[in-house]
Amino acid sequence: MRASLRSGDEYLKPYVTSVPEVTVVSRSSSDEFLLIATDGLFDVVSNEVACRLVKRCLNCRRGASEAATLLAELAIAKGSGDNIIDDI
Repeated sequence: MRASLRSGDEYLKPYVTSVPEVTVVSRSSSDEFLLIATDGLFDVVSNEVACRLVKRCLNCRRGASEAATLLAELAIAKGSGDNIIDDI
């Protein structure tokens, strides 16, 4: 988005917003983790698949960094058009 507006693609301005979509959810003691990502991931990977991958990484003691890397690689493999590296 920044590159598009910076490079003079003013025609995109009506379609691009800097206002985030926000959802407020109460956390509970049964929550295992919090996954925050952008459309670069969720346009090509379902919530269920992303959560299953993160859960496996955490259960195998691989950690959050490896989960983030694997999610980025999965999104790229599934054809994400966004700059997915900035999302992790």
